[in-house]
Amino acid sequence: MVQRRWSTLVGRMAGLSQVRVPVERIERVNQALRRRLDDAVDQVFRQACLNGDLDTAKELLAVLVSMHDRRQEKFGSERRISDDTVRRAQEELARRLREGKLPAPDLQSRS
Repeated sequence: MVQRRWSTLVGRMAGLSQVRVPVERIERVNQALRRRLDDAVDQVFRQACLNGDLDTAKELLAVLVSMHDRRQEKFGSERRISDDTVRRAQEELARRLREGKLPAPDLQSRS
């Protein structure tokens, strides 16, 4: 006898079919997940700054900038896309580098 999962048997007996999710809904979920990824990278950046690991913070800032640039390319001038997170991260890193007497990265190339 072939063993089958109980949910599969119940679904077949009740006439339930596989639910098809519209593409638009999947895209909305993926956008939310990308925003959460941005938040996670930003949080790790801030933790690196707090711990004084400024080399890691520089690398994470580069990742944030790259993610932001790709999003801006894809979605253009959507009102929810803002430079605020990247700008604040750049200012935070520059401030910490000044405090640590380390040379500041070239942040002016990003407008």
